[in-house]
Amino acid sequence: MGEVHDDVQPEGLPQEDGVTEDAIGRMGKSHGDAGGGRHGVQVGVRDGDGLRPSVRAFVELCAGALPLAGPVVEFGSYQVPGQEGLSDLRPLFGGMDYLGADIRRGPGVDVVMDLHLTGLRAGSVGTVLIVDTLEHVEDPRRALEEVHRVLSPRGTVVLTTVMNFPVHEHPCDYWRFTVQGVSSLLRPFPGTAVDSLGDPGFPHTVVGVGLMRPMPSDVEASLAEARRGWKEEWDGGGGGAGGSTMDRLVPPLLHELHGRIRR
Repeated sequence: MGEVHDDVQPEGLPQEDGVTEDAIGRMGKSHGDAGGGRHGVQVGVRDGDGLRPSVRAFVELCAGALPLAGPVVEFGSYQVPGQEGLSDLRPLFGGMDYLGADIRRGPGVDVVMDLHLTGLRAGSVGTVLIVDTLEHVEDPRRALEEVHRVLSPRGTVVLTTVMNFPVHEHPCDYWRFTVQGVSSLLRPFPGTAVDSLGDPGFPHTVVGVGLMRPMPSDVEASLAEARRGWKEEWDGGGGGAGGSTMDRLVPPLLHELHGRIRR
């Protein structure tokens, strides 16, 4: 993400005190409308024009297939104006305590927090969401180390990011990730699953899940089945770019150049 600005530090930020019930009550559950949230800022987390429906669908399948625990902390929770409904992931997690975090003020964010150094107590978070945000984080490996630190022993991180996607500076766009790259970032987690949408050789979307414990066989099977359904719906079974999806996401010149390279 970026640096935390001293002039927008939130009141009651639970630094090294964990995500307390009081903090969640005042911040996480205070967001009840499209404009919600007292703190936070756009960090480009919604890739230019808003959260992509296929990405929301992946988060939703994770909420159903994984034994997630609370509290939930979403890093990069700024909601792009006009897409508040699609970008609001809170309803996917039922009555769980939920905290939206970003680096400056804006809708959908409850607390100003830097993903590189959250200030949260070790083992205090049940679920971390990093949705189309990692490409905007200056030091992704350090960020995932911090996520690993704050997650509880039964915690889970769910992340989505991009590979074949236009540069979108909100405020900065640093990285593109392959499946192997996301797998490497999730290596500290005992249980992982990584997947993608688009051309397998040049996917537009890469997603991953990391558990703080080995993934139980029944959870692994449930997640694999859910991912297959997700890919069939959004990627035509995962064998290619999903019909017109590639045409919408990739500039024609880049698409042509990629085809020449592969030939």
